[in-house]
Amino acid sequence: MKWAIFLFLGLSISTSAFAQFTSLQLDLPDTLSLQHDRVFSFKVDKYIESRMEEISGEKIELSIDEISYNGVEVNAKSVKTRGQTTLYYKRKSYSISLEKPIHLGETKVKKLALNNLAMDRNYFRNRLSFLLMERIGIFHLQNYYSELRVNERTAGIYLAIQKPEDYIRSQESTLLVRREYDERFTIEDSHGKEAKDQIKRLREIHKLTKKYEGQQLYDSLNNVVHMDHYFQWLAFNYLVKNGDYTDELFFYLLPDENRFDIIPWDYDDIFMRQPHESYEQRNRVLDHKLLFSGEEYLDIVIDSDNYLYREFLRNFQQVLEILDPDTIKDIFEQVYRELYPYYKDQAVIAQSQYDQYGLTDLATFKEDLQHQFQFLLYQRQSVTAIIASEMMRLSE
Repeated sequence: MKWAIFLFLGLSISTSAFAQFTSLQLDLPDTLSLQHDRVFSFKVDKYIESRMEEISGEKIELSIDEISYNGVEVNAKSVKTRGQTTLYYKRKSYSISLEKPIHLGETKVKKLALNNLAMDRNYFRNRLSFLLMERIGIFHLQNYYSELRVNERTAGIYLAIQKPEDYIRSQESTLLVRREYDERFTIEDSHGKEAKDQIKRLREIHKLTKKYEGQQLYDSLNNVVHMDHYFQWLAFNYLVKNGDYTDELFFYLLPDENRFDIIPWDYDDIFMRQPHESYEQRNRVLDHKLLFSGEEYLDIVIDSDNYLYREFLRNFQQVLEILDPDTIKDIFEQVYRELYPYYKDQAVIAQSQYDQYGLTDLATFKEDLQHQFQFLLYQRQSVTAIIASEMMRLSE
């Protein structure tokens, strides 16, 4: 089948094929600043310290004697272990709720997560994805690398990130919902009377897809969800081959528009060879090329409705125009500059031995970064050709 050929070209790119695709190379110098811009410190008694390392798979609230951020003590309402699979690693992730906000970048935040990046190979995939999506205009959570120290001993590299509920409060939104599998939605934060009615609108998307098609379907969906942003998110997931994204998405209510926008979450699993459900399962439900996963019902509808698919392709083109090769290069190099001082600190990088991929180093990081940069340039060029072919087919 013709679509299968394009799918192969778009998804099954060999290393030898894209390694020499472009002369554009990352500039990864070894003479950068060694300063850690952000340091969180916990002071705890010895029992709590051992509990933090030894508990496995359990979410608990911790009694922290003192928390400081860049040397300044802050008052916390609560500190809890967080995550799912990452709870089984020695280096835990934490949810922190503060009495008063701190500056994370230029933004004041009261609720943040310290993510251990234990499943993020060489620690750059989440930050890279967030910066790329920020450039597209579909990601707005403040996030920065930081070091965590517990009783003056380093616990390694973390990503400090503003929590979605903190962000939506800053936008005066009254409802935050997380999408689960099987078209289920879970309320994460709500402080308005209309929460039940609004989440009902999300749950009735399935009914809309049965009632309408074409532009009528697009218009009805767009009244519920910012569909251009949703299309761009799907496009980005294909571009970076995100292997697990169906349940890694929040919806929050836009107060001035009375519809939902999106907050993407968790990008450990990019540059994957196949989607979460496997290609075999994906190909049973999707007919076209440019959606990476078929686990979500709405995405299957987008694939099957020509008008929706055309709008998706139009948004994909916009994503590619924004993420031109020079922009991609700049963002890759920014991530390298940010991570460099942590990799040069032997005590910090030694903590990687406790993570999923084991001990890493600067040379391994640089090789991986350069490799994925070349892949993404090749992927971008391949997708450009596929979109042109698809647009031509749809116009026939």
